[in-house]
Amino acid sequence: MAETQNLKLKTLIGFNSKVPHGLIAHPNGEHMIYPLGSTVIIRSVDAIGKKDNTDDEFLFGHTQDISCLILSPSGRYLATGTETEMGFTAEVIVWDFADRKELMRFTIHKTRVQGLAFSADEELLASIGDEDDNQMVVYDLADQKALAGHALVGNRTTCISFYNNDNCKIVTAGVERIGVWTLDRPGRVLVYQPVNLGQLKRHALDLIIHPDDTHCFISSHTGDVLKVSLETFLFLESAPPKVFPGGITCIERNSDGDIVFGTGGGRLGILRRGNLRVVKLTTLRSGITSIAMGANSPDLLVGTMDGTIYTAHPRTLENKIAMAAHAAPVKNIAFPKGFAGVFATCGEGCIRLWQTATRKELLRIEVPKVVCNCVEFTPDGHTIISGWSDGRIRAFGPQSGKLLYVIENAHNSVTALAPTHDCTRIVSGGANGDVRVWRIGSMSQSMLASMKGHKSAVNQVAIRADDSEALSASADGSCNTWSLTAHQRVQSFLAPTCFNSAVYHPDESQVLTTGSDRKLGWWDAVDGEIIRELEGSISGALNSLDIAPDGETFVSGGHDTLVKVWDYDLGVCTHIGQGHSGAVNRALLRPDGKGIVSIGEEGAIMMWEM
Repeated sequence: MAETQNLKLKTLIGFNSKVPHGLIAHPNGEHMIYPLGSTVIIRSVDAIGKKDNTDDEFLFGHTQDISCLILSPSGRYLATGTETEMGFTAEVIVWDFADRKELMRFTIHKTRVQGLAFSADEELLASIGDEDDNQMVVYDLADQKALAGHALVGNRTTCISFYNNDNCKIVTAGVERIGVWTLDRPGRVLVYQPVNLGQLKRHALDLIIHPDDTHCFISSHTGDVLKVSLETFLFLESAPPKVFPGGITCIERNSDGDIVFGTGGGRLGILRRGNLRVVKLTTLRSGITSIAMGANSPDLLVGTMDGTIYTAHPRTLENKIAMAAHAAPVKNIAFPKGFAGVFATCGEGCIRLWQTATRKELLRIEVPKVVCNCVEFTPDGHTIISGWSDGRIRAFGPQSGKLLYVIENAHNSVTALAPTHDCTRIVSGGANGDVRVWRIGSMSQSMLASMKGHKSAVNQVAIRADDSEALSASADGSCNTWSLTAHQRVQSFLAPTCFNSAVYHPDESQVLTTGSDRKLGWWDAVDGEIIRELEGSISGALNSLDIAPDGETFVSGGHDTLVKVWDYDLGVCTHIGQGHSGAVNRALLRPDGKGIVSIGEEGAIMMWEM
């Protein structure tokens, strides 16, 4: 038997906007670096939006989500830290950027690595833990060992940075505390000097040090920037006089020495060096979490809470969207019938239409404060139909995004749906277990039947090619087939599991199922008897199935974070894709047969080569 092969991760759509300062511009001006779950993505800035980009590179090494990352001053090293469960160790990995490989790994902090900093000579790395760990550690990179450590001062430290000209001095800032640490390398000791803030109380969010090390700037949750002397250890001034709602979340210095800042309210602005007066201000769609600028880059990179990356001029702040992504779990994905050029995804508050070749967002349909659980194209390609957590079925035009119609009170929450092949009906499933059939027309929509047979949520619906029957998979341990003419149950497949996915084989003689018991089941579509049952995963529930049109292969995805390709007749896994750091919610074979697209709980859309 042939060995299982690896699926090649070609590219992805995704950006973890929840990591503070998680977007980095490499000094070479050619690459941007950012985390997504436990993976580090290295993307060519010039390749953004270009067709069939194969320049994406990935660093795999962490098993937990990345909480912070930093690049050394020359761009030689990249350091990443993680967060994990309470009481468990959180790792720090140092990577060789040029060779794209791991150099060393440290496991000293617990729960979460809050921040990282490289010394100017790149010989030292410093890390801080969160309030549960409350430790600062300095590592000697040549010896690959911890050099010194000390308990942090104060309740929570959020920011850390080495001086630019003194490799033994470090500034930290956090909740109501700013201080300078001096490293005694021979004695392996850290000595703390607090900065006197007087009666001022601030929660620090970001920190940059002036090139001559005379003072530093600290942005705060209050919405201002503090200037602090590193010579007298005194607070000097704060600006602007009128603070920004949402706090000033990140700051960066442009080539003029002015401070570019971003706020939690989406304001992007410039503070003039010297008097700290606001001289430029613009507004983005969402709160800003990262601002980055490479030494040789003409533009700023700006990351926002809604998963968007912008490029912006460092002086005028003129900006445009460079990359869009989901900022929350992606719930479902759909291709138009027989067409791989575009696909739709859905999640919290939105449906998005993507161009497959360039990964550009072509259309965004927003419905605030509700979650879109499922999305499909009608077979004629004229309509996007969708099911939402508020119980409504909404239909939109695929080019304009215009709302075509709404079916009110379709379910308490619509969890699955599928259009018939003649585009005249929709079969939907709800969180309460009902399966309903809807007649859809351009002027009116009405319910034809409400069929009861499930006691829990319907997770997937599939329809026979002749539109005579529908198949529903439910969390109650049953898969039912329903007559779409008599509107009654025809057959049930029963198992001690929560069925998450069920699909017809292309010849419709068999049904393939999977669910919480991690098993794959082959069922006779006529008598409902189990034909074969195999272990599909060893570590987590399976969520998704999709079968190739020739019926020879199928793809699965689940809580084990793996995308797997199987031989249908042999029941053998032939390929495995490792890249997701959260559960794979769905994986689909591209209609052109050239690969797989999968979506994950971490917000990623990943594209795999077969």
